[in-house]
Amino acid sequence: MAPKRAALDTWEAAAWAGGGAAQDGAVSYNLAGLLNAPLGDVLAVRALGYYDQQGGYIDDVGRAEDNVNRTRIQGWRTTARFEPAEGWAVDLDWLQQTLNTRDGQYAEPTVGPLQRRSLLDQPFDNDIMGLGLTLRTNLGGASLVSATGRFHSDLDTVFDASTLSNTGGPLVFDEEREIRLTSHETRVASDPNADIKWVIGGSFAHNLDRRRQFFGNPENDDLERRAEATNELTEYSLFGESTFPLVQEIYGTVGGRLVYTESFVEEILGDGEEVDPQINALKLLPTAALSWRPLDGVVAYVRYQEGYRAGGISIDGADEVSTVISRFTPDTLQSIEVGGRIKLGGSFPIEIATSAFYTDWNDIQADQIDAQGFPATRNVGYGEIVGLTASATVIPSDNLRISGAIFVNEVHFDPAPDVAADDDGRLPNVAAFGGRLSAQFSAPVTSEINLEVGLAIDYTSKSLLDTDPTLQFEQGAFGEAQASVALRTNDWTVSVEGSNLANSRGNSFAFGNPFTVRDVPQTTPVRPRAVRLSAKAKF
Repeated sequence: MAPKRAALDTWEAAAWAGGGAAQDGAVSYNLAGLLNAPLGDVLAVRALGYYDQQGGYIDDVGRAEDNVNRTRIQGWRTTARFEPAEGWAVDLDWLQQTLNTRDGQYAEPTVGPLQRRSLLDQPFDNDIMGLGLTLRTNLGGASLVSATGRFHSDLDTVFDASTLSNTGGPLVFDEEREIRLTSHETRVASDPNADIKWVIGGSFAHNLDRRRQFFGNPENDDLERRAEATNELTEYSLFGESTFPLVQEIYGTVGGRLVYTESFVEEILGDGEEVDPQINALKLLPTAALSWRPLDGVVAYVRYQEGYRAGGISIDGADEVSTVISRFTPDTLQSIEVGGRIKLGGSFPIEIATSAFYTDWNDIQADQIDAQGFPATRNVGYGEIVGLTASATVIPSDNLRISGAIFVNEVHFDPAPDVAADDDGRLPNVAAFGGRLSAQFSAPVTSEINLEVGLAIDYTSKSLLDTDPTLQFEQGAFGEAQASVALRTNDWTVSVEGSNLANSRGNSFAFGNPFTVRDVPQTTPVRPRAVRLSAKAKF
């Protein structure tokens, strides 16, 4: 999601705040402010700061603590735009954010729908920082965009591993992860109104992923370092694509991306056999499409494309203190999609979009849990997904807008030879179907104040947590309803929102602690019924 750019021609300021409470949960609130400031005729700065506290709703009866899963998110983002001459623009982006979850988000249904029992708190922290510099200019009938970025992410995840204790005392597993990414892309694109449209470019990315794992008694000052390893990935790519007319109302698209990757592994601490320290790979990822546009607002298409995710390293557990550093390879996707869109105006505007797709997924990367509970990433096998998506929006009057969307998936999965799995062919974490229905109503209250009312219902069918027969717990199969009422003017907005109106105890993810998930059923309950009041003012 690209940030809104600083505007050179206007001053803008805004502030907003909100607060609310969840049934059987703690209070939530948020604050934010924004300023857009032109600094002369060629320079402007836009800055946003925010703080968000999401109240907890999980109680830990083992430690007699309530609402332990409180989350705080705070940060700021600023962007500066410099336009030294007509047709030239330079954007500088800088952001920082801190996310802190005080304790795990999961419950144990055998204890209670919103309760669990554990010996230790299990916090999660994620600190990120990003810098970006983007140059835009026109080159005759083409446009050039050149962007360079730097991204830092520091994650710290803690799990209660006391089930591995021989004495019944507390044990903790702590993983620290540092990610340092540098990226650059330059692309040149044709005029969007040209008969033959094209884009060409190149990119570079360098990612350093360092992981440290600690294990031991949390009462000790220093935990024992279990493993430390670094994966360094460098990627170079060239890409191009062109769309051109074939015959009347029919257009063709061809393109591709040539990617060369270098991956280097350094095992700083760990036991077991060595992995290949360096792997190089060259991939060609083609794309092709045909589209038919017989009328304004009507298009039908067929598209083929290929993609992949880079491989990496996994720290596998031989036992509590011995580790094996292993590689997982890139997974690849080949997909073909057939679809269409219709957009009709008039007195009863309607927009319909639908697509059917087939995806061939090789060497699927997935997070696994070994017999002792230590997490690891592996290539788990081969999958095929056949799916259908459809959405529609109708506007029966100037005051009412009704939208709906559905998806349907049919999945086949063949596990890798060394992966434990049932023979039912189900791919984990892929729901068979789901949908959303929403309506928005608006009407003037006065010449300056507008009333807006929104209603929405979501549903997702069940899926399974893992391929492992001992971890095939069900999740999903629940719906949620939301509603909102707002009064809005050009300068201010006041709104009331309600979420999970039926107070569903839906399980969004059947996992919380890898060391106990096989012994005690776990759920990640959606936030209970909640009401929120918010206000925003522009200056």
